[in-house]
Amino acid sequence: MPIKHSDGRVLAVCFVVNKCAKDWRFPDQPESYDPAISYGTRHGFRPSPSDWSSAFSHADECLFEAFALFAGLGLANRQMYDRVMRLVAKQRILLDVLSYHATAPKSEAACLANSLIPSTRFYNLDRFSFTDIRMSDEATLKACVRMFLDLNFVNVFKLDMLRLCRWILSVKKNYREVTYHNWRHAFSVAQTMFAVLLNADLHSLFTDLECLALMVACLSHDLDHRGTDNQFQVKTMSPLVQLYSTSVLEHHHFNQCMMLLSRKGNDFLSVLNKSDYNYLVSLIKEHILATDLSRHFARLPDFNRTLEQRELSAVGPKFSSSMEPWLSNPEERLLLSDMLMTSCDISAITKPWPVQKITAELVSSEFFEQGDLEKDKLRSQPRELMDRSHMHELPRLQVEFIDFVCTPIYKSIVKVSSALQPLLDGCVRNRECWSYLVEGREVPESLFGLEEMDSTNGSRAVLTRSQGISPVSTHMGSINPNRIRQIVNAKPFESTPTARRESILAATTVGGDIPDSHSSTHSFPPSET
Repeated sequence: MPIKHSDGRVLAVCFVVNKCAKDWRFPDQPESYDPAISYGTRHGFRPSPSDWSSAFSHADECLFEAFALFAGLGLANRQMYDRVMRLVAKQRILLDVLSYHATAPKSEAACLANSLIPSTRFYNLDRFSFTDIRMSDEATLKACVRMFLDLNFVNVFKLDMLRLCRWILSVKKNYREVTYHNWRHAFSVAQTMFAVLLNADLHSLFTDLECLALMVACLSHDLDHRGTDNQFQVKTMSPLVQLYSTSVLEHHHFNQCMMLLSRKGNDFLSVLNKSDYNYLVSLIKEHILATDLSRHFARLPDFNRTLEQRELSAVGPKFSSSMEPWLSNPEERLLLSDMLMTSCDISAITKPWPVQKITAELVSSEFFEQGDLEKDKLRSQPRELMDRSHMHELPRLQVEFIDFVCTPIYKSIVKVSSALQPLLDGCVRNRECWSYLVEGREVPESLFGLEEMDSTNGSRAVLTRSQGISPVSTHMGSINPNRIRQIVNAKPFESTPTARRESILAATTVGGDIPDSHSSTHSFPPSET
């Protein structure tokens, strides 16, 4: 009789033999012996010799068929278990290899830990109009260290500098070279969060642990981004879809974040006690998932209702009046931090017009690349936003994006603190610029957003408005007005993404690459991992 698997495969074969009057395996046992009874306790049933016959009954056949099925399940499960264990072993090997290659070399971390770290004022990290265009990759790494220093994380949590630097380097290493969602985007989001915490005095509202979670989440929120969105993962039945049912990419980003944080040499958070570490991880996950716009839209009404309640209360929503309403409610504070994550994630819409225009083209280029994949591989028509044939519609699409996504959240967070007004102002200004392009008109220089900047407090900016072709010195560097006009007046996508970036670099001839006398620098000895 065959023993079959549920899919019909034969796993084994049983041979059926007639019953005999006496068990030939135990010739010395008397007929009164019953193996189903031991120590006076009955464990089963054995027919009496009088019930034995030379042929099997129908009940015997049913019993044996049931046993064959049971045996088949047992054999199949054992085979499945062996295959699973082999796959688990392979997975462990692959994860070990992956984590090894995903981790930055210790020598690079020691070099960063021992290097001079320019001040926040040198990089202008506390400004909402900050842009990293003139910064080298090395400068962005140093700026990350500076932000962690100025938020006092190193002193408060006694962080190991070598491990912190190695983690920052590893995070950068694990961003793919996609058109937009790369390391530079993550760094820009983290810088905006840093400026928000400082300018709106939110670092006194949130605990040090909550601020640390926000900064880690900002740097990690798009780890291993593939240049395609969640809908594309679903359409292509990506392996990620089999792991996560919702917020597919965001869950993947979080898992990549945890892989790096748990890797030996990167584990700068290991100094935390168990409860603080678990709480921090839960916050990081919440914040990274909050960057999924579908989640943001679902929670924005709750945030607005919270703000309305603040306005109706005697205290009011402004921090200048009182922080008590937010301090006393952890759930509302978490909701606020999630709204800030979205605000920082889309903050490119608030930057000076030359930077915003080029950034929008980079984002759209990445969308068009996805649209091309949908046409070629899926044989489907992509959404208008991702259809390269609609690239001439970029100004109109940008206006719609600002109206639907950006303006509502910035209008809301301004109610939290008036210090966040520059974000809303930049958003409104750039909407006006895109509206000019929709109408086919030239954007006036007054809307470029290259405002005069305060030169006090050690700022490197020289505050002179351009006259004729005289350069304007800002945090972007010395800007040649004629070159900037060429950039902003050019039609969208007249050049490649690389050429667009180089055009800004060519227009800015002086940047913050070398610390000056106003920059405070620090050097830290390497620590052992």
